[in-house]
Amino acid sequence: EDGKSFVRNLAKVGMALDLSHTGHKTCEDILDLVEGEGLNLPIFVSHTGSISVYPHNRNLTTSILHRVGKLGGVVGLFCITFLLDGEDNSTTPFLEHLQDFRKVVGVDKVVIGSDTPATIFEIDKWKSDTEMMKAKLDPKGLMKIRWPDYIPEFVHPKQMEIIYEAIKSKSGEEVATKVCGENALRFLKRI
Repeated sequence: EDGKSFVRNLAKVGMALDLSHTGHKTCEDILDLVEGEGLNLPIFVSHTGSISVYPHNRNLTTSILHRVGKLGGVVGLFCITFLLDGEDNSTTPFLEHLQDFRKVVGVDKVVIGSDTPATIFEIDKWKSDTEMMKAKLDPKGLMKIRWPDYIPEFVHPKQMEIIYEAIKSKSGEEVATKVCGENALRFLKRI
């Protein structure tokens, strides 16, 4: 009941709710409450992947993604290798998740939620930082953290430009423009 009260209060004060680090059951419960009570609460997912593309518990189900889109929310796609695919560190899994998001929520509801630094790493430091994160956050190996933890092509100060070009080459300029800025701007203006 405290959780329900919290969600209702978010709606009352005009907040938005990010479901990114919420478990699947909690997501479903929140969506049931928002839909069931007709709460005026903007729901979004700032960064995730599709469990139907890669079955990782950090990714969301088709049902949850669809419901977020149906409520007018946006879904952000991250660029974290071990959450997008079990082995492939290239842009291919990222583009596969993007394609699934477009199918499930529609191209106007997909945004970039990279969760990736826009910088250039010194390789040895990057590797040691990843190992440190793995030791702290995933000592039992359940999350399957590995290096490189970010898509290497996207780790750059011009990250969004590189992501834009990757999407444009696969899906065209209109899709790249929407996903890399227009959709997020429209959602943020709404809230």
